[in-house]
Amino acid sequence: MYPLAAGGQLFVSAPVQARLLRAAILFERHRQVEVRLSVGRVEAQRLAVARLRLDVAREVVEDVAEVEVRLEDVGFERNGLPGTAVAGLDEIEYKIPNLLVAYQGGEAGIPVTYWRAPGCSQNTFFMESFIDELAHAAKKDPLEYRRAMLKNSPRLLAALNLAAEKANWGKAPAGRFQGIGLINNIGSYTAMVAEVSVTNGKLKVHKLTCAIDCGQVVNPLILQQQVEGGAVYGLTAALKGAITIDKGRAVQSNFHQYDMLRITEMPVIETHIVPSSAAPGGAGEASTPPVAPAIGNAIFAATGKRLRKLPIRDADLA
Repeated sequence: MYPLAAGGQLFVSAPVQARLLRAAILFERHRQVEVRLSVGRVEAQRLAVARLRLDVAREVVEDVAEVEVRLEDVGFERNGLPGTAVAGLDEIEYKIPNLLVAYQGGEAGIPVTYWRAPGCSQNTFFMESFIDELAHAAKKDPLEYRRAMLKNSPRLLAALNLAAEKANWGKAPAGRFQGIGLINNIGSYTAMVAEVSVTNGKLKVHKLTCAIDCGQVVNPLILQQQVEGGAVYGLTAALKGAITIDKGRAVQSNFHQYDMLRITEMPVIETHIVPSSAAPGGAGEASTPPVAPAIGNAIFAATGKRLRKLPIRDADLA
């Protein structure tokens, strides 16, 4: 059985609900397995209604050919590959004439699943770290290097320009260094500038400046809360998010072993909204992916050391 993880209030949205139901049915028939609804903290009545609708939908959709939503459309697969394996890599905004994205699957030997911003969470770290390396190899400023490759992506370029302006790119206080991370996911365009210092091998993140174009904004305060929450999540993952496996089991059992970011470690976070009349995009997972590469690229500016893995350890900075 495959769980259909719907999350929070998702079933309130009729278009999203219909899309998920159609996708579930197609997934069932494509894989020849049963799809089970998996929802947490939801009223029993809503869960019962959701299950009833899935059952009804199974009867209504009689032919796979009539289902418009394909596996590729919902992220299950892309060109025959797991969608999350190449998310954030196969549809980048940079203008690169020749681009090859390859995937080599591997068996971890333990159960693994998604975390916030599924495939983009790790792939943005790979992509944006590599773009920074290319800028360094070309002897170009990381900001200008990205600008030159985003001429065909006005929305992400606008977000980058706004973040750079608000972060005073190139004018960090003495002893502090800056790095950039960009992402286009869930219908939103997000740019992050991190400001860090590294003193005696100890990292301190002083400030995260985020600019986002998520289309037409209904409630700016809620958008700010989503961006800041996503940034904290990404920051915690980048600095502390390690799980140790021993004999096939996770060593960490609760938060006394799996540390969270403390309030004394919190940087200043600024959220700036790019005015837009485009259709609304998402916000809950927009700001998580660019945090780690922005910090990693700032660390390179400070120390000349490239990070190849997460989370970031003091030993990596020595």
